[in-house]
Formats: sequence, structure tokens, C-alpha cells
Amino acid sequence: MNDLAKKGFRRVSIIKCLSTKNWGQSLESQRSTYITYVRSCLEYASSSWWPWISATARTRLERVQNAGLRAVAGLVQGCPLDFLRLETDVEPLSNRMDKNDNILLDKYLRLPEDDPRRQLAERQAPVRLKT
Repeated sequence: MNDLAKKGFRRVSIIKCLSTKNWGQSLESQRSTYITYVRSCLEYASSSWWPWISATARTRLERVQNAGLRAVAGLVQGCPLDFLRLETDVEPLSNRMDKNDNILLDKYLRLPEDDPRRQLAERQAPVRLKT
């Protein structure tokens, strides 16, 4: 996750450079640039790794998103996160990842019964604790 956060911060620095220029970029165009360039990097194959990472790694990725949104909106470091998300109309990364996981699980459960992805989604893990 450290490599992913570093890659995200490098991309956020490019967004910062673009947002400080005074060439008439609107908030919507900067937001779409952030979504296509930074958030797509953070979300790539997230359904396979998001449920398994630590809370610290999740917080680190949220910081990458918050830095990008601050650059897009032109807000200072100390602005509240709720205001930042309302201003840019971007939901928290953890909510988005959980929503993507649920959508993917629902897609797998709608597949034909002989499909291995559906069988994997329906399989229950055995209880290994004996108390």
C-alpha cells in the first residue's frame, strides 16, 4: 500500500500544478481530471485487496484523496473534510470501495449457477474456532 500511496501523491502533485495555473479551469474539469487520473489509480482492482488491508493503509489512501480534493477545490490544509467532500461532490474512499465490493458481489451472484465466480461468491468459509 505504500507504493500505491506514493504513486497517488505523485499524481496529486501534478493536479496541484494544474490547479494553481490561472487559465480558466473550472472546478468540474479539475474534478474530472482528479477522478480519471488519481482516483482510478487508487481504485484499480480494489475489490481484491480492499477488505484485507489494515486501517492504517486505508487512512493513508484517504489522505491521498483528501490532498487531491484540496488541490482541486483550492482549499487550505485545515478545512473540514465534510466541507471538502461537499464542495467537490466526491464521497469518501472507504464508502466508495465498500459500494464497489457490494456491486461486484451482486454481479457474481447473478451469474449462472455453474459459473465459478458465482460458486466462489456463494461459498461459506468453515468456522475454525472451537470454543
